[in-house]
Amino acid sequence: MDAEVASCCDQCDCNEKLLSVQAEYAVKEIAFAVENVEISRVLTVNQKIVYLNVKTKEGQCYCLELTVAGFRIVGWTFDEVIEKVDSPYFETIYPLLDSVSPGYRLTFGETLAGKLAKLQRAEQLPEITDCLDIKTLSMNAGSWEEDAATCSHNGSEHS
Repeated sequence: MDAEVASCCDQCDCNEKLLSVQAEYAVKEIAFAVENVEISRVLTVNQKIVYLNVKTKEGQCYCLELTVAGFRIVGWTFDEVIEKVDSPYFETIYPLLDSVSPGYRLTFGETLAGKLAKLQRAEQLPEITDCLDIKTLSMNAGSWEEDAATCSHNGSEHS
């Protein structure tokens, strides 16, 4: 955590708010790639700690702890905290899930690839539309083949 933010939080008791906001954001961000995720309604949330319950695509349940140190696994069933658990902290929830759930990794990768493909199509749409307009005009003018060359992209012609 940034030193200035940490200093603010020591003075104004906003750690609870920051952790709660971060936990809510994590829930929204990973919901598409896990079977279930929620902020624990059983375990106590305070200014230093928030607990998340996560069920992976593989059906494995975890209780995750979020503190200023990051996210870590503290139990293997919902709302379970094993006091002396020796699990590493992760700065964000993404690498934690990536380390325990191949299904999360696959879903995340597929979703990212789909969004990138959609973005690529959206960026190419004006170019393709321009080419179609040029081809339509050229066909109407009788010079289709001459102007079709102006519609090439990465060395290939649009047809």
